[in-house]
Amino acid sequence: MPEATFVLKEPNSKEPTLLYLFYYYNSTFLKFSTGWKIKPKFWNADAQRARETRQFESHGELNTLLKNLNNEIADTHRKLINNKIQVTPDRLKLALNLFLQKDKKNHTDIVNFAEDWVETIDRKKNTKKQLKEAIRKLKEFKQAAKKRRHEQDSKFLKN
Repeated sequence: MPEATFVLKEPNSKEPTLLYLFYYYNSTFLKFSTGWKIKPKFWNADAQRARETRQFESHGELNTLLKNLNNEIADTHRKLINNKIQVTPDRLKLALNLFLQKDKKNHTDIVNFAEDWVETIDRKKNTKKQLKEAIRKLKEFKQAAKKRRHEQDSKFLKN
């Protein structure tokens, strides 16, 4: 089973640098930014974990996060294979973003949700085109309903 590796973006830097997750599977390479930064002097490249030192007190939390990220990508990869779904870098990134609560979008209505959903699904071009057309019609209906409601409110306020 493939393993995630963690690498610093700039290992020779004096300042905190980004921490990347690399995942290699089926001749495919995934590079994912964890969004976390660490000073290279607190990083153990051999263990791919933060050094346990008093100077870097949050080493335990960071190491736990890295362990959980490793488990999450392995679990997602296994679930996709078990469900006979093609493993793609986009699907793995989506799972990691959800785990880290990165792209946590506020879907205030069905139109926003549908637009985001169509962008993330793996479907043929014509299928996506049909879905986008349905979303366009849904937007038109939403606008018409909003206009109708505004007109009704205006009549009510005039009386």
